[in-house]
Amino acid sequence: MYQQLKITALILMTAGIALNASSQSILKVGDNPFIINSKAALDVESVTKGFLPPRMTKSQRNAIISPPAGLQIWCTDCNASTEPVSGQPCIYLGSRWAPLNINSTAVVTTGKKSDTNKPIRTNSTTATIKGILVEPAGIPPKETGIIYKPITGGDFETLPLLDGSTGAATSPVNKATTSSPVIAKGGSISVNIAGLGANPYYFRTYAKSDLGISYGNPIIFNCATPVLTTPTVTGSTTLYPKFSGTLNINAGTQQGTITEYGYYSGTSASPTTNKIVLSNTQSLNNLDTVLNSEIFKSNPVINFNINDYVITTSETQYLRFYAIANGAIIYSPDVSFAPNAINAITGSVTNIGETSFFINGNTVTNTGVTITENGFCWSAIYSEPTITNSTTTLAPITKSFSATINNLTASTTYYIRAFAQSNNTTTYGKTLIVTTSNKNISAVELLMTNNQFSQLFPYRANLTLNQTGTEFYSYQSLIDAVNELKNIKIEIIKRQNTDLTYINYTYKIKRTDLKKNTVDQIIVGQDYNESWNISKPEIVTSVINFSSFLNSGNSTNDKKELCAFLANISHETTGGGNIEPTKTYGLYFKEENGCESGCNNYTAVNQDFPAVTGKFYHGRGPIQLSWNYNYGISSFLIYGDKNVLLSAPETVLANAKNAFMTAITFWNMPEGIKPSPHDVINTTRGFAKTINIINGGIECGVSNSAKDPLVADRIGFYKKYLTDFGVTITESDTELSCRDLATY
Repeated sequence: MYQQLKITALILMTAGIALNASSQSILKVGDNPFIINSKAALDVESVTKGFLPPRMTKSQRNAIISPPAGLQIWCTDCNASTEPVSGQPCIYLGSRWAPLNINSTAVVTTGKKSDTNKPIRTNSTTATIKGILVEPAGIPPKETGIIYKPITGGDFETLPLLDGSTGAATSPVNKATTSSPVIAKGGSISVNIAGLGANPYYFRTYAKSDLGISYGNPIIFNCATPVLTTPTVTGSTTLYPKFSGTLNINAGTQQGTITEYGYYSGTSASPTTNKIVLSNTQSLNNLDTVLNSEIFKSNPVINFNINDYVITTSETQYLRFYAIANGAIIYSPDVSFAPNAINAITGSVTNIGETSFFINGNTVTNTGVTITENGFCWSAIYSEPTITNSTTTLAPITKSFSATINNLTASTTYYIRAFAQSNNTTTYGKTLIVTTSNKNISAVELLMTNNQFSQLFPYRANLTLNQTGTEFYSYQSLIDAVNELKNIKIEIIKRQNTDLTYINYTYKIKRTDLKKNTVDQIIVGQDYNESWNISKPEIVTSVINFSSFLNSGNSTNDKKELCAFLANISHETTGGGNIEPTKTYGLYFKEENGCESGCNNYTAVNQDFPAVTGKFYHGRGPIQLSWNYNYGISSFLIYGDKNVLLSAPETVLANAKNAFMTAITFWNMPEGIKPSPHDVINTTRGFAKTINIINGGIECGVSNSAKDPLVADRIGFYKKYLTDFGVTITESDTELSCRDLATY
């Protein structure tokens, strides 16, 4: 027997297996057979091989009779439907088989506001919070759900947790479990939670098993309605009060919750009249950007600051803030204030020139109060001018009054306000700051900066897409063109004839250069001085001052004209079009595309402006001036000589100033029965009319629906520029289109 044991031990050692003949047998398998861990009953060591447990199917595993707890096998067909490779290590837990998994606890996630399983607000106290069981881990969860806690005292750091031993929720943490544990991989964890308070909340999914508790990512979500604070009133509560307040919004409020905010005012409590909207598209987009965040360090706040409120009645005034939240309107408490018995109101200033401007005012009084004097006091020194220390201009003693302030100094800042007196009481309106024009500053500079021009036209002619090269159309060239033409006055003179044909198409153009004091005339229509017509008296039917281009004295109207002018020249010279916002390449071309070597199809027989043989009159410049007769008229308006551009039409592109001057003269000059774009832009449907004047025969009229994209391009530019310059219009795209206008 002993001899047999020796032989067996020798065979085992030769095979890399060692036996330790001690009171407790130890078996070593693999490398280093004589180095045995004394704590192991079986010591397996290898750097090139692994341990291979018994392999069997699930049915074979389940057929093992009375398996001891801890028995391990490899189940060859377990987990086949959810893993890319079939098979799973399994261990018997004493009552059931369970998979051996790397993850000791489940993996869960909580749905964020940007996810498809995002949280959903039901009302101000109820929400549905969702999540996913990403991986059930080795032992399926016995409990799944949502834990949550209110965020109080600005504590955005402390996350909700359950008791690690019992899984219980301790105040302020709450938990809401699913009706049954979610155990399937990818299963949805969804709980409807009611009774939420006015605070924002931290929410997170959880899964609890015998191996522990796992948590999903925390999210901040809120159901409560935002709260408006009572307006605080400061300043002169008798005339020009200022108001401030806040719209307090909890962190985690859903994007799009707030769709409008502003204030109401009136002469009765809880006013619902005189609505002023303070929000705009940009402010609401900015708010939604904040609300869409997943990380908060504080609650978002919208600050209300009203600095331009004017009392228009002597009665007690009431004001309250409002907001539209979740489709319903909410209000702040009222604030009330009482005005003086008599109040002067400073109106607006218009027609600002180098030495004068126009101003209006108003007076508000209690019943029975008599106005004894009113007007304006102004000063270049005192920021709060009064009737005792500054120049005073009296106005007619009426509740509404106005005056032109004259004899001012160019490029000087003045302070001006209205005043009103009743017996020995004098009240003053709000002070306005007005700066008279600089004779050297053009209308363009007052409306648009060089930087704005560059941003509107990033790829103007001669500039490559990476902004290299020498630009052709420059900001300064536009200024120079406006300044060159502002001294030109045009009179259109017609015969007093009952025949509309001759009235509209036979006329004389008188050009006066106010700077050079020269006068030039040209006759359009050979019948003007015919014997049967010459005896009829001449009448001046139109006067065109190029100095009024972009310079009406009304800033809004001037900006509208600038936007309309830029929109039309952008369409005429576009390198991409405004339909695709990334290709708003206005002023991209200097001349008609494909006509760089000349195009012959723009020559018409015209006795007044005859074409010169060998010259081409295709589209050139910002307005794409075309046809010999248009070159002739523009030449006369600019140079006092029709032949400059008729004989050398290429002069239009000699420099950008010339090019811009042709566009400005075309824009300001009526033709026959057609008014000028300058004349119509600030009338009803003014922009549609400008299209009709410029290219109505092709783009306008019911029969030209195929040309709608061209009109849409002009409208796209116009609306973009209005937005860029902060001008609001109420006309719809249909009203901006010339689709339904009869062509000239």
